[in-house]
Amino acid sequence: MSVRRDAIQVNLNNERDEDRRQFESLYLDRATIQSAIGESLSWEQKEGRKKTAVRATLSRGYDDRSDWDEQHSWAIEMMQAFEREFGTRLRASPATERTR
Repeated sequence: MSVRRDAIQVNLNNERDEDRRQFESLYLDRATIQSAIGESLSWEQKEGRKKTAVRATLSRGYDDRSDWDEQHSWAIEMMQAFEREFGTRLRASPATERTR
């Protein structure tokens, strides 16, 4: 998770996805994942880098003090949704087995 002045993000970062197999496996199932999570996600492949990322963003941040409770609730729910939706898929992924 990252918190900025104007946004909160829950991130699935994969620093060792050189061949993009994990990202591609998840991306193929993106409609189902996004539907289950209830948010449109940002799917990022970092060209020239090993890293891939999937992000959920709430366009409010630490400057919006009046709704910190809502922000914290969103972040907790989103982290739980990421664990539920991505965790099972990554643990079952053949690409994950090769990187362990």
